[in-house]
Amino acid sequence: HAGAGQILAQVLETQAFEALAVNGGFSAVVALVEIVIAGYIMSLGAGAGFLLPLLGLWLVLICMLGYRYYLRLAGWSESRLSLTHDMIDRMVGHRTVLAQEPADRRRRSTDLGLKQYHLVSRAMDGAVMPFLAGLPSGWTIAALAALAPSFISGHMTVDGLAVAIGGILFAARALNT
Repeated sequence: HAGAGQILAQVLETQAFEALAVNGGFSAVVALVEIVIAGYIMSLGAGAGFLLPLLGLWLVLICMLGYRYYLRLAGWSESRLSLTHDMIDRMVGHRTVLAQEPADRRRRSTDLGLKQYHLVSRAMDGAVMPFLAGLPSGWTIAALAALAPSFISGHMTVDGLAVAIGGILFAARALNT
């Protein structure tokens, strides 16, 4: 039931999935382990009552934004696969299209597909921006701000402060991964 364009698009998608599974899967597992370790480190330091809930909220925010990105990525992949299918079908039936379809109609169909792909791509790019711009560095700023009341009140030791900052930086590294 699939045409040559759909089969080619599926092969290309399979190669992209394989590369992601090999390269990204291991990194994701390591990052999860690092988050757990960072939470444990922060529980031993100063301001744990503020930092651990903040880390939990930050992870919930990441999951929500990740799901939004997943939905946009799925729409983008569908649009890209559709463009590949249309291109292959047009290449296979090029002579027939040239003989039977007016030139303006051919261009309009191609332009409409590319315009739709462009809109879907922009939406996906907007969904990935929080991951590239703000989440890892935003965590560090938010965590240091959450640590500030304990520091200002003077209810922390130097050792507790060092452990808390170490946990914050370790969590930032894991979130960046």
